[in-house]
Amino acid sequence: MNGLVLPKSDPWWDSFLKRNDPDCNCDISAVTEEQLQRYKTEGVPVAPRLDGTGGGTIPVKTVVP
Repeated sequence: MNGLVLPKSDPWWDSFLKRNDPDCNCDISAVTEEQLQRYKTEGVPVAPRLDGTGGGTIPVKTVVP
């Protein structure tokens, strides 16, 4: 689900978001319309791992896979 951007009212959140699942490493944050447009153009920024690998950007998805 990396890069998935959906409205907070989307029913997907009720079905698939498991806030109390100890194995879930999800990070969720609200974005403004301006941020969403930038993400659609530039991709969603991803921080590097603690060991310095990874990072960069991933394409934004606005439709549930």
